[in-house]
Parts: sequence; structure tokens; C-alpha cells
Amino acid sequence: MRHFLFTLITLLATLTASGAIPARVKAAADKVNSAPALQVTFKANGHPATMLLGDGGKFALIMGDIKVYYDGKTQWAYSAADKEVTILNPTADELASGNPAAILSTLSSAFKGEKIKGETYRLTPLSSNAEIAEVTIAFPAAGPWPQSMSIIGPSGSMSVSDLKFTPLKTKKPLQAFQFKAPKGTTITDLR
Repeated sequence: MRHFLFTLITLLATLTASGAIPARVKAAADKVNSAPALQVTFKANGHPATMLLGDGGKFALIMGDIKVYYDGKTQWAYSAADKEVTILNPTADELASGNPAAILSTLSSAFKGEKIKGETYRLTPLSSNAEIAEVTIAFPAAGPWPQSMSIIGPSGSMSVSDLKFTPLKTKKPLQAFQFKAPKGTTITDLR
């Protein structure tokens, strides 16, 4: 489920100059790519979440008692309920299966898009072997940012609503994408 959440939030940043992507979606992607950093608040299947996106695929995600940080090399996945953090330097395969850094480099060439109604767009994979079957993005009548997204994949569907994007004027320091485990946390270091 976390994989789909990453995909939804980073989808806009993945879409570059592909002619197969609708202009409205490409314009939003251009805004994402031009921001030094981006704060996103949303609800994922009704649960509140926030995500900070930085350059080079860096991110910090907070969703309930789950926190996931990625600084471009190391990833930390923390569960407050379990008092456990898993640390790893993801391989290319691990990045491709769930890390936004890999998604950033693959979706622009892996999806095509179409307008389906009003300001709602459907993106479908070019390959029949893709994990993600479909992504739908809805925009308000005015404004550059999407208001909701949904994704259909092997684990079912994920709905992201109440999206609010705040472009930040300055680049965030590396520490914003790194996690320090609280005392008493079980650390599983897989690096």
C-alpha cells in the first residue's frame, strides 16, 4: 500500500516532456519540478498524511504512526506502534518496486494519458506487465494543482483526496530527509 502512496504523490514529478501526457497534467508536473521543495498534505484512504519532496527524489512521509524518509541514498521506515525502524540503502530493484526516486525516472516513459471528463485524466501503463494498472488525476476548474488522485494496482486501489500543494522557496537541507531513531527503538540496519 505504501508503494501506491509514493506513486500517487510523486506521479506529478515524474511526468516530463512526453507527448502522450495531457497538457494539464504536464503543466502540474512542470510546477512540481520547478519548486526547490514541495510540501504536500492529503488524505490516503481517509487517513491524513504529509509529504515533503526534495530534489533528487528525496522525500519525508508522515502518515499516522508511520514515517518514511529517503535522502537519495539511505531509506528509513519507522513504525511508532512497533517502536522499530528499518534502515537500508535500496538497490535499483528495491527502488523500482517502491521508492519514489525510481518512480521519478520511469513513469514518464511508462505511461500514456487521456482526458476522461471535465478536468479528470486517466494515465495507463504502456506495458501490460506494469504493477500499476491505472492512475486517475482530478483537477479543480481553476488552479495548477490536482485535488485528488486514485491508483489501481495489484493490492487493490488507493484514494488520495484533499490534496494541498505548497511550493517552498528554498531547497531543504539533507537533514530534512534523514531520520533519527528515538531512544528505545529497535533498529534493523540492512545496509
